[in-house]
Amino acid sequence: MVKKVPERSEVAAEYKWNLSDVYPGDASFEEDFTDLERRIPELNGYKGKLGESADTLLTFFNLREDIFIKYERAISYARLKRDEDSRISQYQGYFNRALDLGGKMSQALSWFSPELLCIPWERLEAWMAENEELAVYRHYLEDAFRVKEHILTPESEYVLALATNLSGDPGNIFHAFNDADIGGLFPVIKDDEGREFQLSHARYQAILETGSPHLRREAFKGLFGAYQKFGNTLAALLKTQVDRDIFFAKSRRYDSALEYALSDDNVPVEVYTNLIETVRNNLGVVHRYMALRKRILELEEMHLYDTHIPLFPDVSETFSYERGKAMILESLKPLGEGYAENVETAFKSGWIDVLENAGKCSGAYSWGAYPIHPYMLLNYSETLNDVFTAAHEMGHTMHTHYTINNQPFIYGDYSIFTAEVASTMNEALLMDYLLKSTEDRRKKLNLLAQYMSNITGTVVVQTFFAEFELEIHRSAEAGEPLTSETLSEIYFALLKEYYGDSLVYNEEYRYNWCRIPHFWRNFYVYKYATSFSASTALSQMILAGESSARTAYLRFLSSGSSDYPINLLKKAGVDMTNPEPVVRTMKLYADLIDEMETVYREL
Repeated sequence: MVKKVPERSEVAAEYKWNLSDVYPGDASFEEDFTDLERRIPELNGYKGKLGESADTLLTFFNLREDIFIKYERAISYARLKRDEDSRISQYQGYFNRALDLGGKMSQALSWFSPELLCIPWERLEAWMAENEELAVYRHYLEDAFRVKEHILTPESEYVLALATNLSGDPGNIFHAFNDADIGGLFPVIKDDEGREFQLSHARYQAILETGSPHLRREAFKGLFGAYQKFGNTLAALLKTQVDRDIFFAKSRRYDSALEYALSDDNVPVEVYTNLIETVRNNLGVVHRYMALRKRILELEEMHLYDTHIPLFPDVSETFSYERGKAMILESLKPLGEGYAENVETAFKSGWIDVLENAGKCSGAYSWGAYPIHPYMLLNYSETLNDVFTAAHEMGHTMHTHYTINNQPFIYGDYSIFTAEVASTMNEALLMDYLLKSTEDRRKKLNLLAQYMSNITGTVVVQTFFAEFELEIHRSAEAGEPLTSETLSEIYFALLKEYYGDSLVYNEEYRYNWCRIPHFWRNFYVYKYATSFSASTALSQMILAGESSARTAYLRFLSSGSSDYPINLLKKAGVDMTNPEPVVRTMKLYADLIDEMETVYREL
């Protein structure tokens, strides 16, 4: 019998999220959706009136926020229901309808930014001085005026708003393909005992960490073989995404797609380029680690799909979800009792969808809609990596929870630039807990290798991805073609530079770009690397027992978007405009290699 991925109906209720806190059912979604369609035209009633008085501007802000809050609830429900099983057309329809409605909202508000920026700043200053409710919007208004030169005429803004739905199409198409369609093309493969089972995204990752050499090779060939067949289609789709990025950058008079992407967070381009330069300057330690892994594993040849396995599989363990939860709760104690209590609430209150089922969105995420608590999607398969993924997403969940409980709606979200600090902080604390509670040298080497894998995957690989993304955008901006062949050549060359000479590079890895979801979010991946570097510095201060560091960190979690990401991190104790945090992280990488070599000699 082939061990198939279970249907959602076969998954126990205790491992499913409870969406009743969003809507009790589909009828409530339809009711809100109808109300939103009715209310959106009200926004146009303030066109030409924003500059009349502080009360008029504040009344408009309140109306807009009421509509936005209801819209966030609707699109969150639609996405979460779609991601439970992307084969169900009803919820695909809900999500697409919500996206379309978002486009209509953008069109209805296309006049807003140009009109707001016509109000003299001195007048806004006076209004904020006399009206406390309007004064809450100071940072929001300052940020709007910061990018004034990139706001177009109302007519041009309307045209760009019309393109909103189209601009999301490449990513939506990719996710429909990646989550719903390609899974049916993954082969049935056999383990070493000849037992057959259906390959899936989650099972592939588990095989990389626990499978035999034969099984890893078969899973690798099966998965990559499926993607390779669609190389030309996915290249055309990724080119469309890049063209979209360039179109909006040029439309808004930015010098490059990179500058446009970073402008939202007010992050200097140098933060991005410094990251790449700093990691590149330290690639020698990455190559050294790959050579050490090969030596400890006693492999004549080491393939990239061998870089996830434990150094000592015979002492490897499986981690039930219940055990994983207990480990996470214990590891987060340095953040205080209040934080731990909030985490426990998330675990036991239906916030999390735990197990893989057929058609479910692959990977993991945390998603929230103000003022509702966030939800977490996992595909837990009992590996140590799954425990770290759960801790990672719990970091996002707590960040959202603290933000929505401490900020007004206008600042009730946060930048991805700061988001990954919260997630990687939890990973760092979990790793510290595991290393301190492990005496067995072989288990400790496995943990150190996991730590190295975390840094490799979050800092080194994401920087590699960031450089790939930068290169393909620069190629397109220079008028050079982006085809399956050119994308694969750029990717493969960078892969070899980042990982070094200790690996055998299977040709199939040329096509790894085909399956990276983050490439459909422009210039996003670098934030993993910068955030990990920031959380490395912050976690070291917290673990050193600095009570002020913990207080500052919890204040950071509660800050939402009330200031620019760079400033929020400075207040928490780390300056990301300086390469030093990345240098410090790569130094930690080198120190961990030294520790691994010492422990290995003691065996």
